[in-house]
Amino acid sequence: MSEQVVTVGRVGKTHGLKGWLRLYSYTEPLDNLLSYQPWLLKKGNDWEPANVEDKQMRGQQLLVKFAGFDVPETARALTNSYIGVTRQTLPELPDGEYYWIDLQGLTVVNTTGIELGKMDHIFDTGANPVMVVEGDKQLLIPYVHDHYVLDIDIDKQLIRVDWELDY
Repeated sequence: MSEQVVTVGRVGKTHGLKGWLRLYSYTEPLDNLLSYQPWLLKKGNDWEPANVEDKQMRGQQLLVKFAGFDVPETARALTNSYIGVTRQTLPELPDGEYYWIDLQGLTVVNTTGIELGKMDHIFDTGANPVMVVEGDKQLLIPYVHDHYVLDIDIDKQLIRVDWELDY
């Protein structure tokens, strides 16, 4: 696949007796995952189209039913598959907001201009997202705007942070 694929979730355990599966959403709010279509699934190294038969939200639980996976025994084969969409299917964001994937590879510098490394990826801890910056050493920097993350300039490929090498 030549288009950039953005991972937006992961398939969890089976739910019930008709092949439904739980989902883990990487979107905010979490039910945005259900609105992004079409889905691609990645179990090994390749992204494959996913034929979603039905989807629903029950409280804070996201559920999906894939076509052709009608019993837990067959649906279980999709557990731990990543859910992706092409970058082009995501809605445009207002100025000053970014998809995490758009920040990957940007140079991270501190307030004194020292280059800390490149932003590799972001993960969510529940309390707040954390940037993984790969440089001379790996740094974990809380992704908290106006506190640690001071400025993002996509055009200059730069993220300015209030962080030191020895933190």
